[in-house]
Amino acid sequence: MMKSIYFIFKLHYLCPLLFLIFITPSYAACSINNTVTGMLPYQNEVIKIGVVSDSLYTRKIANGDFAYEIIEKPLKNCLGVETLIIQKPLAELLALAKSGKVDLIFDLAKTKDRNQYLDYSIKISDEIPYIVSSNPLMNNLESGQSIATLKGSAWVDLTKRFLESIGFNNNIKLVESVSDLNKEPLFVSGSSHITNYHGFKMPISEMKGSHVAVIKSKSKILLPVINGIIENIDKTQLEKEITGLNNQYLSLSNKKLQNGNYINVLMDFHLFPFYADKYNNLLIFNKYKNLAAEIYGINLIDRDCHDNSCFELYSDDVTMALYDKEKLDGNLPTKSLGLVRIVLFKNTKINDVKRIGIMKEMPRDLRSSSKKYIEFLHQEEMVEYFMQGGIDAFISTSLDGKLLLAQNPNLNFTEEPLSLKSVVFLVPKNHPESNALLSILNSLIEISNTTGYVAINKHARNLILQSVIDGKKELRLRDFYSYMVLSILFVIYIYYFYKKVTVDPLTKLLNSNVMKKYHRNKKYKNIIYINISNLENIKKSDGVENANNIIRVFSHMLKASFPSKAKIFRLYGDHFVIFSKYGCIKKIEDKLIQLKQRSDDKRVVFNCGVKNRSSDLKLDLIASTEAMYANSLNDSALFYSYEDSKEVQDYINKNVIKEVITQALKYKSFSVNFQPKFDLKLGAIYGAEALARLYVNGQHYSPAVFVNYLEKCGRIPELDYLILEKTVDFIKINNMFDVVFSVNVSSESIACEMFKKKVRAILTENDMIKNLELEIIESIASEHKNAVIRFITEIRHDFGVKISLDDFTTGNSSMILLSEFRFDCIKLDRSLFNAMHNNDKFKGAVKNLIKEVKNFCDEIVFEGIENEEDESLVIELGVHKVQGWKYSKPITPDEFISLIKN
Repeated sequence: MMKSIYFIFKLHYLCPLLFLIFITPSYAACSINNTVTGMLPYQNEVIKIGVVSDSLYTRKIANGDFAYEIIEKPLKNCLGVETLIIQKPLAELLALAKSGKVDLIFDLAKTKDRNQYLDYSIKISDEIPYIVSSNPLMNNLESGQSIATLKGSAWVDLTKRFLESIGFNNNIKLVESVSDLNKEPLFVSGSSHITNYHGFKMPISEMKGSHVAVIKSKSKILLPVINGIIENIDKTQLEKEITGLNNQYLSLSNKKLQNGNYINVLMDFHLFPFYADKYNNLLIFNKYKNLAAEIYGINLIDRDCHDNSCFELYSDDVTMALYDKEKLDGNLPTKSLGLVRIVLFKNTKINDVKRIGIMKEMPRDLRSSSKKYIEFLHQEEMVEYFMQGGIDAFISTSLDGKLLLAQNPNLNFTEEPLSLKSVVFLVPKNHPESNALLSILNSLIEISNTTGYVAINKHARNLILQSVIDGKKELRLRDFYSYMVLSILFVIYIYYFYKKVTVDPLTKLLNSNVMKKYHRNKKYKNIIYINISNLENIKKSDGVENANNIIRVFSHMLKASFPSKAKIFRLYGDHFVIFSKYGCIKKIEDKLIQLKQRSDDKRVVFNCGVKNRSSDLKLDLIASTEAMYANSLNDSALFYSYEDSKEVQDYINKNVIKEVITQALKYKSFSVNFQPKFDLKLGAIYGAEALARLYVNGQHYSPAVFVNYLEKCGRIPELDYLILEKTVDFIKINNMFDVVFSVNVSSESIACEMFKKKVRAILTENDMIKNLELEIIESIASEHKNAVIRFITEIRHDFGVKISLDDFTTGNSSMILLSEFRFDCIKLDRSLFNAMHNNDKFKGAVKNLIKEVKNFCDEIVFEGIENEEDESLVIELGVHKVQGWKYSKPITPDEFISLIKN
């Protein structure tokens, strides 16, 4: 255990060490000359620096320096003075500062009292004040346990105010040092001072700044210097590293995800009350999501699943579900997140319960052979059957059933506890990274259970797993039954509640809560999906209030254009759905023409998609939305029909292509082809260019398609690295060390820090490979130019990689680039051929260009040679290294090996 903890501490101290090494030049040389000029009378003094004993700033980091030297070292360099470090308890340091016997103090938060004799620097880092407890926090507070905090700290008054706000009056105990503070069972401190996690912690306020405080008699001289030092250091990184000195979690798994940095987690709909409060957006799931992001840099993405088709669609994703042995055939379960109570809700008016409703995904061991069970896919449908007498009882998680039944207080039912079920993450065994996912999720659960970590920003709700088990979680309807005393108040409340849950408050249209109910009605023939396309422009030009007014006006237009028998819903924002009884598309078109005439008067533009109703609401909404978005691409079309418009299918196909490209990148499905390069003097192959290709299910996708898409979504660095990685593997596996392999790299990739880091790693790991060449495309964005030149200079120097410039032409930018960096090779673009054929004057200009280029590089390659005429022209120009279809098209790795052997 001690070894694992020591390993973590080494990792956390390594980052600040590297950071301090990199910032050394910035604080070693003082750049605040105007301040130093006024310091001459002060240079014979010693600057006395106070540091709170045992605090963050007294710790040594990996290189042997103390944390306070982040400021102390540059302070010496700027002023040329000696410094004296005074380590004392905070209260003693404050007394010294008040009497002028210490010049500055690290790690102080502002208070009114201190402002009388201290000035503050720019904040060094952010702190969150926490109450930290060795036992369950609420138990310690309710027992009257005294709360310790550091004498003289800003947290004393803050703690008193917080306790009053939640109805507690525990005593405040003042201690002298941070060491004493951490020995207490219940204490308050800033996050950077919590050196031991005692099990549970709760934030009690917004973030407070951590500063360097300077006594007022010296602040005119010292404060500008300190502020200048802090500004010279990358402040964002400074906050991160200072705070990072104290991350003391449990030992973690060293498993790493190989493909991407996100995990889809499917949520069983009948677990909803377990991982979320229906009337609050505070998710228990969030604590695992926040921990994953903080510790592993992984994004857990939750997807609500309400039927089997959802789970089938995402069958290779992690599932959050009730533990059930039948589900283990294809899955690996994690440790338990907690328990939920399974309850049988019975109608007390029926003596003999025979028909029991149960969710299809509920564990099989809850069923009795003597009872008849009716399976449901939707929770609401099961409860509706129960209310109507279609079933005598139903099985549900306790809170789930209560939430659904709380809206129907006239029901006469009882609860019969059946069992407690463990909630786990189920990781598919066939997932390529199942072991890594299982290890990571188990680590998150262990950290959460041991440290009491709950990702909440406010202390108003104390949401813990035990409250779910005991059924004590507070509901917004907790006071509902009190209204039953007076029948008139009860009726008013029911009416108000009905309006609130079924009617959109802005437009007075129906909301999505009742959409499923009306969709079951087979009288409705069509789903019409409409959105206001110019609402964002209105919002920017006229403001949010005017945009809301436009939504209200448009809703009145919808009511006026469609008959009262149609059902109109506001789905969200500026999106509306209409259930129409018209079976004829012509009648719908007439109504939309009326709507357009009214909209034109108000300068409102809308898009519309129409879909024939099916039995699946989700599919209908998706299809009508696709038709609407396809319609948004054509201003002249009033609407598109999902079934009858070719444009809709084209739109869907384009999105399918995007999904194919995204999945190919995720699962590394891109392949590499090689186009040989020939030396005409030697009559042999001397190199090859690696080119990305994509074949999925027998279909070829053009590079122009996938490169354009990846550039637009900013993911071209991922493709560039993937081709580099596959080329390196090909060289190693086939011992191809005598041929120069060129890999294209865009300037966007070189500007990406992650790409550069990964390239360095793969070159370090494969340092035996000396026949790699990076082809930099000529169209380097101006904002990337310095980064490109710096990176390729370092790569060539450190690893011996050759650098070539691709697609070189005669533009001014090309010649300027040659003057700024010496390339190993320049590739002349085929576009020059078209101008040179039958144009001797231009041919002469190209000859002169080649002579000039040879002054800047060792090698010239002419690409795009397609015939004998092109080859003759190249020879005439004095270039003997070529590439083109005359010699070979891009070929597969196996074909390339055969070509080399022959």
